[in-house]
Amino acid sequence: MSEENKSPEENSKPKSAISKNEDTVTAPAAEIPEVQSPENEEIKVTPEETTPPIEPAKIEVKTEESEASPAAEIAEIQIPEKEVKKDSPKEVSEVAVESDDDDDDEAIEDLEEEEEEEDDDEDDTESENTAVIKEVDYTSLNQEKLVTHLAALIKDHSFKKIKNQVEAIKNEFNDQFNTETAQAKESFLTGGGNIIDFHHTSSLKKEFNGLYGAYRKEQKAHFSSVKREQEENLVKREAIVTELKSLFENGKSVRQNYNTFRSLQDQWNEIGHIPRDTYNIVWNNYKHHRDTYYGLMDLDRETRDLDHKFNLDKKLKIILRAQELSKLENVSKAFRELQLLHRIWKDETGPVSREYSEKVWDEFSEYTKIVHDKKDILEAEKEKLYVVNLETKQALIEKINEITEKGAKSHKDWQNGIKEIETLREQFFKSGKVPKSDDKKVWGEFKTATREFNRTKNDFYKGQKDEQYTNLDKKKELIAVAEANKDNDDFEGTINLMKKIQSDWKKIGHVPRKDSDKIWKKFRAACNHFFDRINAGKEEEQKGEVENLDAKKVVLDSLKEVKLSGEHKEDIALIKGKINEWKNIGRVPYKSKGIDQKFNLAIDGLFGQLDMDKKEMEIVKYENRVNTLLSQDDTRALRNEEFFLTKKVEETRNEMLQLQNNLEFFKHVSDDNPMVKDVHKNIAKHKEEFELWKSKLTKLRNLCKPKPAPVATEEESSEDSATE
Repeated sequence: MSEENKSPEENSKPKSAISKNEDTVTAPAAEIPEVQSPENEEIKVTPEETTPPIEPAKIEVKTEESEASPAAEIAEIQIPEKEVKKDSPKEVSEVAVESDDDDDDEAIEDLEEEEEEEDDDEDDTESENTAVIKEVDYTSLNQEKLVTHLAALIKDHSFKKIKNQVEAIKNEFNDQFNTETAQAKESFLTGGGNIIDFHHTSSLKKEFNGLYGAYRKEQKAHFSSVKREQEENLVKREAIVTELKSLFENGKSVRQNYNTFRSLQDQWNEIGHIPRDTYNIVWNNYKHHRDTYYGLMDLDRETRDLDHKFNLDKKLKIILRAQELSKLENVSKAFRELQLLHRIWKDETGPVSREYSEKVWDEFSEYTKIVHDKKDILEAEKEKLYVVNLETKQALIEKINEITEKGAKSHKDWQNGIKEIETLREQFFKSGKVPKSDDKKVWGEFKTATREFNRTKNDFYKGQKDEQYTNLDKKKELIAVAEANKDNDDFEGTINLMKKIQSDWKKIGHVPRKDSDKIWKKFRAACNHFFDRINAGKEEEQKGEVENLDAKKVVLDSLKEVKLSGEHKEDIALIKGKINEWKNIGRVPYKSKGIDQKFNLAIDGLFGQLDMDKKEMEIVKYENRVNTLLSQDDTRALRNEEFFLTKKVEETRNEMLQLQNNLEFFKHVSDDNPMVKDVHKNIAKHKEEFELWKSKLTKLRNLCKPKPAPVATEEESSEDSATE
């Protein structure tokens, strides 16, 4: 079987699986200094000598998110695609966009497919230098952010790289705008409007249309240029076919036309793409005249030998490059370039003499086998990694479903859920490819999981709108209460009410955003007005407290000069007089309350100079302390004091009773016994303490009793009667 007649699979197999008789096709080609991947060169493959070549099959390239497997085979040459960074597929409603010409769209799609095939044949290093487009969940963006993101994409990236992103943005924007239009239409008709008069647009819609229109204009301009270039290439190829045909009619020999024939082949290989629908016809014409010339060349031995030598030199250079590729560490790169070498060997080189035919093919096949074996090992390792990636993705999908099932009851909870989903989504995209057999299934499960989360979230926020209007009514009621009491002079009674409605305000929840600031400012103004009035009153009180402080300083200084006479009653009266004078002065500023403690210490010092009963002295000193608390209006401290005294009275009584019970154990023991004496001593001590605590509690309660209203005198009563 001739090398050109081999199937694509045979040409890519190792030496042991490939037929030896390879070089029977006559196809001279231009000499190449080094075999490299030609840019913009059309891959022409001829599975059978009598069958027209196959137009390069479309390489199926999936997005990174959908985890595409290696590209489909293209006849003999398999060029594995580089990873193409595209936006993940989004679930978008099929909304009609700005209308475009259907024929133009179809033509653009065809040209886009061809350019994608070219991109798939490029080296991996190019993709590494290409700016990566960040993944974005467009369904989570509002119209304003969608427009901003579209503008940034168009500015920062080539239109060739953002097709999927632009289409996803377009669909999401139109979906949101159509929903907005439907709501506006419903409101318009509800308000009595005529449907004929209804029209809805927005500044964002106009801005979006401008950006999308500019993108489409650039896209169409580019592909119009590509189409013109392909049509020009078609004219060039048809001209070459015509010149090939003329070689049989110019009266020259095969040898005389040989250089022209080779030149025409070189020109053919250098010409770029032509319109896809004309490819097979033009190729068949070219191949027919080329093969006819090869048939004539076989009759001219000298020309045939010259062509065989030229082809041998070219194939030896291809073998040398294949040897280098077999040692290359980058297996994927080596495999792609090897496939290209096979294509050049098959399509751009002709036969060699029989003595070299089998030898050069065997050597080329040997290096091919080395590269293919490395590729098989690499693919096996990748497949193991793909299985791990599949398990990772399935676990991430399960977490998304768990978050959806768990749900949320508040805006804060949903925001936290959205952040969690976004993190899981990023992990999903970064987790790598999966086995091809599971690709569509896992991607479908991921889309279903995220779609269900978004649906549940949207249902929650739709329900929140009704709740927000209910909350708005509740907050308006609190505003009415605040405004009705902001000028109330009953500060003590109103302050608790104002604090309560402030607490209620915080518990009510969110209101529509358009009303939020307005009602908050109104509520805050009413509350601030009330508390400003309280603060103003406190400032007046504080002025009096400063004056009281100055007066107490004078009294405190006067205690230093007090000298007791030694007369018990006079000295007691003097001390109590100072205590009453101090008590009648009134409050002092809170930060200066320490002056009361200084006064108490000074009074204790004076009591210490008196010759009086210890209990009586304790009661007088305690009365002074209670009066201090009363003057400060410290009700909390007074309550704590009463609780403390009540507890001490009870504890002392219980301890005393316990000691008296213990005496029962010593009823047969003499009173002179040391242990019995000790018990009697403790009982006496506890009894004394009990009486003291009880006296203090009685004094506290008497001092804290509200004073009865003064009894009117006969004179006052007669005046009241006269008034009546």
